[in-house]
Parts: sequence; structure tokens; C-alpha cells
Amino acid sequence: MTGKFCGNAVDRKIIDETRKMARKIVWIPAEEPLTLAARATIEELSWDVGVFDDDLIPVHLWCHDNDCGTRMSFDHFRFRTEAEMTMFLLKWNA
Repeated sequence: MTGKFCGNAVDRKIIDETRKMARKIVWIPAEEPLTLAARATIEELSWDVGVFDDDLIPVHLWCHDNDCGTRMSFDHFRFRTEAEMTMFLLKWNA
């Protein structure tokens, strides 16, 4: 493995173009109670795409600064109470 991307040039171009498009983060309930998982969509294309760490760093920092939720994994956030989760959704479910 050379460390280079192993897809063809067309796949790489599609990935690069979707990274530039405006993605909307959608929060869905996870299996564990009081836990939300992040997913992303590109509304202009009606595509579900993956979230990037760049999308979630501001969310993580806001949670830390406001003591509202904990980032449990790459795309999962856990909350202590229903009110805390509601406050989070009011902020990040725009």
C-alpha cells in the first residue's frame, strides 16, 4: 500500500466535490437512551453522505463549553437528561 487513495479518479473527484458542498447534519436517536448519532445530507442532491471530523469539532467544543452532552465516539453524543438533549437539538438541529 502506497498511502495513496485507492479509488479511480472519478470516485476521488466525486468525494472532493461533495466535501465542498453544504452538508446538513441530521441527528438521529441511537440505540442507547439519551444518545444521538450524526448523519449528513446534501440537500441539493438529496444524498446521504458521511460526516467529517471538521463537521463535528464545533459541536464537540460547544458541548464541552456548555457542559451539555459528551462525545462518546466519532459521531455519537450522549446526554444526562432529556432537557440537556433538547437544549443540544435546539442549538444544532438548525
